[in-house]
Amino acid sequence: MKHRRKSTKKTLSPIHNIIIPFGLFAKMMHCFEVGRVDFGNPERVKEFRRNVSYEQMDFLDSCRRGEYVPAEQIGFYLSQRFTMFDCPVTRSLYKIGMVYALEDAFGVSGAVGVMRRALNHLRLKLNDTQLLGYCSLVVVKFADESDLTTVVIDVCESGARKATESGEEVHCLPELYRMWAKALDGTDQASKALDIVRMAEAAATRQAYYMPALWNRIHRTKSRILRKLNDEKGAAECLSMIKLNGLTYCGVENSDDVADDRLRWMDRKPPGVRPVVY
Repeated sequence: MKHRRKSTKKTLSPIHNIIIPFGLFAKMMHCFEVGRVDFGNPERVKEFRRNVSYEQMDFLDSCRRGEYVPAEQIGFYLSQRFTMFDCPVTRSLYKIGMVYALEDAFGVSGAVGVMRRALNHLRLKLNDTQLLGYCSLVVVKFADESDLTTVVIDVCESGARKATESGEEVHCLPELYRMWAKALDGTDQASKALDIVRMAEAAATRQAYYMPALWNRIHRTKSRILRKLNDEKGAAECLSMIKLNGLTYCGVENSDDVADDRLRWMDRKPPGVRPVVY
């Protein structure tokens, strides 16, 4: 009697008394499968990250705009997805990309815990300092939205240290410094916050091109800090720099949405392109 060879392909376990809406379940059964990413190929890494981004958008659209989905069912979905990655580094990068799905499944504190463990793993195993910088920023932004100031400060500090140790021009470094300064300012540490926001200015100045919209964030953060330190003149100068950027550069270069997109894909301004002067 011949025995059928067992398949080694990782599949989702059957669900009894399923509560997940059919549309979401169909997405779950047909979502992209990548056991591991070739981290030596930037285009492959970008493609994987885009696919994760699309999966999260589809997932949230199904969960938040459709029927109510219990947290335990969302957690089941994610636990099954995690098993599809036979490369632990790829799995950690996937977790960072599914931040809001993690929140729906495990709550804010649970999601932060999963992401921080994933981030620490990436820092140990990944040599791509640009990608590591952005992964740190994802955790920081989520923690900031959730008012977890201590987490923001801790991840910014460790992320900035990792970036500076690399000796590279890490595109997200000024934004990490700025978020760090903002968090310190929120805990009534204005003097220390001013030191950190000046580090953000220095890091941005060292870059070949740093987008005006990102500079505006630094100026706004510094203005608030200086006002707390009763330096109204310095605060006004920061706001005048924002106004000057608005007059000097085209609208796209002052767009926060475009800035977030460029940070996400580590996209710099193409060489030779000049700002539009009005």
